[in-house]
Amino acid sequence: MDLSLNNITTQVNGKIDNNIQQHNLGDCGLISSVFSMAQTEDGAKNIENSINVNDSNGEKSYDVTFKGINETYTISDSDIKNAQNNPERQYSTGDDDMTLIELAVEKCLNETKNETVISQKEDKLNGVSPNLVSYLFTGEIGESVSYNKEKDLQSMMDVIQSTDTIYSNEDINLKDTDGNDIQLDKNKEYKVTSYNKDGSIEIESPKNFIFGGKKYTISQEELFNSNFNNLKSNQDITLEMVDDMFKEFENNKENTALVFANMEDSDFSEIKDSNGEEISLGSNHAYSVIDSNDDTVTLVNPWDTSEEITINKEELFSLDSFRVYSPNV
Repeated sequence: MDLSLNNITTQVNGKIDNNIQQHNLGDCGLISSVFSMAQTEDGAKNIENSINVNDSNGEKSYDVTFKGINETYTISDSDIKNAQNNPERQYSTGDDDMTLIELAVEKCLNETKNETVISQKEDKLNGVSPNLVSYLFTGEIGESVSYNKEKDLQSMMDVIQSTDTIYSNEDINLKDTDGNDIQLDKNKEYKVTSYNKDGSIEIESPKNFIFGGKKYTISQEELFNSNFNNLKSNQDITLEMVDDMFKEFENNKENTALVFANMEDSDFSEIKDSNGEEISLGSNHAYSVIDSNDDTVTLVNPWDTSEEITINKEELFSLDSFRVYSPNV
């Protein structure tokens, strides 16, 4: 992509109405939030009303007012062009208003005395959350729900390893690593005899006067999915809360912004789109939600907002860790 000054032709107009490309800054949360807000009637007005053009002293400049904190930051035309032309730390390109907002938010993070902003901010623009964007533009944090299967699975293992036993007040029906159906009886302690390198655990049933205990090998995932100590139920409740956020978005797209963040640890998460084609979702990366129905969700990647990704909800919710934000508009 040619980023020379002569090729930057877009102009600030108070609207997010051009395709955007995020570059080296890790501000996907900021770009995705603003892009999502711009798709709503109130959000678009908030963005437009936050920008005031100054055309004096021979060069245009722009006052960006964040009404949530009642603070104004001034950015010049040359600031925008220099930012877009900086090869070492490239801000977004494609829409001057987005670059303007990036620069204004960065200036705010460096200069504000607002305690809420200070408590929310990360390393300048890197890691700015949709919650902070919502607060800057509206004064309210907005709603968010986190899903982390890996964290809950680790919590389960921490409980087991603290006593080297498995105990439940309900019968647990599951399969061993050979695929055989087994039942762990309620109100009985099963001793853990081995934690295996492949993540499975070997357990032994209680002994009686005639027989020694029977040994089983089960995977951590199988134990978790068996609803051990209601962990799976808690996950289902979280997924229901996430689905409710999508339904609210479906029913009121004109006034609801939604951001989906994949929080898995790997560089990319390999999943399938609604056509069954394999795609990669960036990890620790935020996407704008632009459409949703009972079966699918359509995302826009801030790396290039001209491209849409439609994924079945069941596939999207199969990720081990994600977070959904609904910034106030």
